[in-house]
Amino acid sequence: MNRDQISHVSRKRVMPLFFIFVLFVGLIGYRVVSVQVVRSGEFSRWAVAERMRENVVAARRGEIFDARGVRLATNVPANRVSAIIDQVTDRRFVAEQLAPLIGRPAPEIEEALNQPGLEWVLLARQLSPEASEQIATLGLDGIV
Repeated sequence: MNRDQISHVSRKRVMPLFFIFVLFVGLIGYRVVSVQVVRSGEFSRWAVAERMRENVVAARRGEIFDARGVRLATNVPANRVSAIIDQVTDRRFVAEQLAPLIGRPAPEIEEALNQPGLEWVLLARQLSPEASEQIATLGLDGIV
């Protein structure tokens, strides 16, 4: 075989491989454009929904014992009352309503509600279930 014949045979073998390569690169390019440009909004919404899924896991509670079986800790219901400051409309009225229920003076509660730069404030901890129920029945805006 001479040089021209070898070159002709090589081209016959290389050309189909070249077209397969071009087709492969074209398919990859199509897929990239499809995912990154055409369907980007759809994939973005799907990704946010996947990341922001709420999964509630119930906490197991119980008593804690030492090695000899002596109780070290037990569950006791403890409620608290907080205020979302932006949602409290009449701060003086709210302070007057809460004062007898949480055992703090009304001016002190009103001062806590008027703190600048805070989104929420904790007003009382370890409330009795009865006091918590009375606060809930008041239906005060911004009190949780």
